Amino acid sequence: MSDQQKLPPAWVVKALESFREFLRRIIRHTMPGNVVVYEQFQQIWIISAMHAAADLDIAGLLKEGAMTSAAIASYTGAHEE
Repeated sequence: MSDQQKLPPAWVVKALESFREFLRRIIRHTMPGNVVVYEQFQQIWIISAMHAAADLDIAGLLKEGAMTSAAIASYTGAHEE
């Protein structure tokens, strides 16, 4: 058996993405406006955190195993908080 992961056919991926977009539209139209705005701001915060983690190459540090936040801060020169 190959170590390479088998990917689903492209048509399955496209169908699932279309369904996800359909569900997103339903949620946007049925949820109160303040909830939709809150979720959009939350996504911005998450994307910013992911960008910072990528810039600091935290995934590369964790490749070898779990680390404390203090150890990660020490390697990256970032603040532990």
